Amino acid sequence: MKALMLSLFAVLAACQTTQSPAAPVVFSLQDMKSGETYDSTVMQVPMVLEFYFNGCPACNSNAPNVAALAEEYHGTAAQILEVSIDCDDDDYASWIRKHPSRAPVLNACDRSLTAELGVRAYPTTIVLDREHKVVYRTTGVWSSAVKTRIKGLLRQQ
Repeated sequence: MKALMLSLFAVLAACQTTQSPAAPVVFSLQDMKSGETYDSTVMQVPMVLEFYFNGCPACNSNAPNVAALAEEYHGTAAQILEVSIDCDDDDYASWIRKHPSRAPVLNACDRSLTAELGVRAYPTTIVLDREHKVVYRTTGVWSSAVKTRIKGLLRQQ
C-alpha cells in the first residue's frame, strides 16, 4: 500500500507544470442598464466579475451579496461587474428588476469571456488585479469567509 501511495505521488508530481504569468483579461461588453460599453483596457482598476444567468437559483441567492459589494465600493478605485450569459433582453430586464444594484450588468451572451476564463459553473466570481490578472476565483454563494477574502484583495490593490 505504501509503495502504491509513493508511486501515485510520483506520478502526480511529474504532472505538475510551472505556470507562466497569466495574461491580462481583456473584454469589451455592453452594460444592459446604460448601453455603455465596458472596455477593460481603458479601466486600470481591480475588478470583481460575477458570472451568472437569470434562471440560476444560486446566482439569484448570491445577487444581494454582489449588490452590497457594489454599494460598498461605489465611487472607489474598484469595479464590481455582473456578467450575464443570458441572450434574451427580457432576462436582463428581469434580473435588473429583481436585483437592483449599482453594478453594471454586462452582456456576455457570446460566452467568449466565460470560455477564456474557464467558467463552467454559476455563479462564478473572479477577482482581477489592477493589471486585470486573475488573483482569485470561487464558485457558488459567498460565505462570510469569501466576502472577507474578496474585500481583502480589493484593499490590497
